[in-house]
Amino acid sequence: MWAADVLRAAGIPCTHETDYTLMARGPVRVAESSWFAVPFLDDVPDDVTVVHIVRDPLDCVQSLRDRRVFAWSEDAGNIWLTRFNNGRWASEVYPEIRAQRDGLHRAIAYWTVWNEAIERSGRAAVRWRLLDVSVRDVEELSERTGWSGGLDTLPRRRTCSRRSGRAACAR
Repeated sequence: MWAADVLRAAGIPCTHETDYTLMARGPVRVAESSWFAVPFLDDVPDDVTVVHIVRDPLDCVQSLRDRRVFAWSEDAGNIWLTRFNNGRWASEVYPEIRAQRDGLHRAIAYWTVWNEAIERSGRAAVRWRLLDVSVRDVEELSERTGWSGGLDTLPRRRTCSRRSGRAACAR
């Protein structure tokens, strides 16, 4: 959500998990911040700028673990009726996540597999390490995409991780 907040503050009309969700598969209308888009990057039009935001792996894994995203038992029932549906969906898209022995290892595999999938796609025109994103980075993206807005400071990140307080909810 933080990434969408930043892009909107920079004048780019960006939604968060609207065009790509568990149930929606695009297309991107203007700008979208959604980790759900990763498996479908080949379907994203070539004129769409893909920004790969890389979270700190420890913060990401801790956040996923704290929220029990990958902590299900195999007999937990229907994927759509459990509170773990995001993790189960990711594990169905990339079976190497599901193959891990427990929630912690599935969270670690998720971080690795998801980032590798973005890189393999060849679609990432811009790559930001989440903790290093600056106002200038966002201004450059605004210029690149033809949108403009006044951005004096970055919106504050929402904290997801209890461990460090540094992790943003954006994926």
